[in-house]
Amino acid sequence: MLKGAFFLGGKAKESYPDVARVEPDGMIVWGKRIPENFTTNIRTQIPAWHKNKIDFSQIVSIGANNFNDDFMFGNLTQEYVKLELPSLESLGENCFNDMGLFDRLIVPKIKSVKNCFNRCYPWFIKMDGLQRVEGNSFNNLRTGDNIFLPSLESITGTGSFCNFPNVFGITFKKLKSVSAGNFLNVNPGLSQFGVSSSIDSTSESNLRNSLGSSVWIRKW
Repeated sequence: MLKGAFFLGGKAKESYPDVARVEPDGMIVWGKRIPENFTTNIRTQIPAWHKNKIDFSQIVSIGANNFNDDFMFGNLTQEYVKLELPSLESLGENCFNDMGLFDRLIVPKIKSVKNCFNRCYPWFIKMDGLQRVEGNSFNNLRTGDNIFLPSLESITGTGSFCNFPNVFGITFKKLKSVSAGNFLNVNPGLSQFGVSSSIDSTSESNLRNSLGSSVWIRKW
């Protein structure tokens, strides 16, 4: 049985305790903070995921290695077509990967991501507070034209923003730091990439090496 989550059937949602935990009797208690590996470790302990849905709006912190794969996400969320985390302030590495198809991803408060949101196929992504994208994030998505990261300033590491089959233009108006690395690959339709006018020459060179010569780098 799960406790501290939003139950279907019209019942009022309970306020979550501080930290998610497993009770000695095996009961799962959802909390505002999800420890590292929590959903990975409890995956086989719950006989009927569909009887209970997590209220993502109450989650403040998620540790590394959580909510990976379509089974985990589809059986926990209240609404499979969207993922909104309005209270989330920190997100560990390797989360929300391989989640299958859904429409919207809205996470306004987190500042950085690393190895997250790969192969999750949303049509719309909005992360107003995101400032840093580290290695291997936002890959194999359905779109690049509906990605709104207005605060993004730096991209580090390798393997981010790769394989967008339907992308034509990407604009990150505050992006000014790009480390050497292999990213933005396998985007055959990409023709324009917008960055900050204050991008330094090394970052611009790294960006050009990743984009290739045919993509226009527009400075805002």
